[in-house]
Amino acid sequence: MVEVGIYISHSTNTASFFAILMAAVIFSLSLAGVAAAQGNTSLGTGALQNNTTRSFNTASGVGALVNNTTGSDNTAIGDTALGSNKI
Repeated sequence: MVEVGIYISHSTNTASFFAILMAAVIFSLSLAGVAAAQGNTSLGTGALQNNTTRSFNTASGVGALVNNTTGSDNTAIGDTALGSNKI
């Protein structure tokens, strides 16, 4: 009689490692733009998506201020409001 055992400890450890690794990567990426652009508020898919360095912008609506890269102190409310604004 041959005993066959199934050992899943390695796959469980590997899965745990990758889960922790992914959590760390996601956390790091979420902080990527924090130092450069602060005081911004966005609500809506794509709102302030391309903002890189400027602060104190408020965008509410799908695509609001989507192309704003260096503009500060802007307020955009509505679907694609100020979507082409760059300064």
